Amino acid sequence: MTTAERIRVLVAEDHEDLRAALQLLIGCEADLVCVGATGSVGMLLQLAGECAPDVVVLDVELGGESGLQALPRLRALRPSTRIVIYSGHSSDAMARGALAAGASAYIVKTGDVAPLFATLRQGIGD
Repeated sequence: MTTAERIRVLVAEDHEDLRAALQLLIGCEADLVCVGATGSVGMLLQLAGECAPDVVVLDVELGGESGLQALPRLRALRPSTRIVIYSGHSSDAMARGALAAGASAYIVKTGDVAPLFATLRQGIGD
């Protein structure tokens, strides 16, 4: 599978260790490729424009800014890109708010990335 055939993932996570782990784990998947990673909203928007991701993994909190508040700008910049919120917040209200703001999915962070990776693959190439 060539890089062009793989699902292009952009990671926006403020915790540096988790961001690095996600990049590494995504890189180990034959059908996924991490095209960029950042911990800030400003860089997220820049990378989204430059990297043309298929999917953005977006944390709720990014370097003092709200990933949820960035959703409308990200959606306007990349209307066809799926946005998967990956958060430690397990509140149903927060999940509903994220979906209403334009997120494609809301995944609660656990020690298992399998649910996240399954969600990254949904709707791509169908």
